[in-house]
Formats: sequence, C-alpha cells, structure tokens
Amino acid sequence: MKDIEIFKSITSKLLDTFQTKNHDYGNSFSELFKDCGMTYAYGHMAEKLSRIKSLMKDEAKVKGESMKDSLYDLANYAILTIMELEKEK
Repeated sequence: MKDIEIFKSITSKLLDTFQTKNHDYGNSFSELFKDCGMTYAYGHMAEKLSRIKSLMKDEAKVKGESMKDSLYDLANYAILTIMELEKEK
C-alpha cells in the first residue's frame, strides 16, 4: 500500500470517529473550548500523550485502548482544536 493510500485510510478513520463521537457527545468540545479556550484542548491532548507514554512502557497491561486508539484520539483533538481556531478568525 502506498503512503497516500495509508494516509487516506487513516484520515477516513479519523472522520468516522469524529462523526460517531459527535453524534454521541454533540458539540461538547466546541462548547467547552469556547468557555475554556486552549486550556481545554491542551488538557485533552496532554491526557492522550500521558496515555501514550503509559502504553509505551507496558502496552500488554493496559486494557481497553491501544496505542493506535490513543494516537487517533490525539489526532482528532488536534484537528478539533484547529477547527476552533479557524472559527475565531
């Protein structure tokens, strides 16, 4: 598989995850970003980075969320943050 195909597959999964979670949670990220700003976004991304760090140490003992799941979440939080910054323009 070529890199461009892998990239498209990953971004497609990011979109699917966004749509599913947005359906379940509504626009909670956007609403809380308006209230708390970058602190809110940073908190979510820092939490995911901490989770990734934990998984790097011993993935086998951590249940429920794989390294890839955490990376997908981190990527989506970054995109959601960019979206909010774009809205502020």
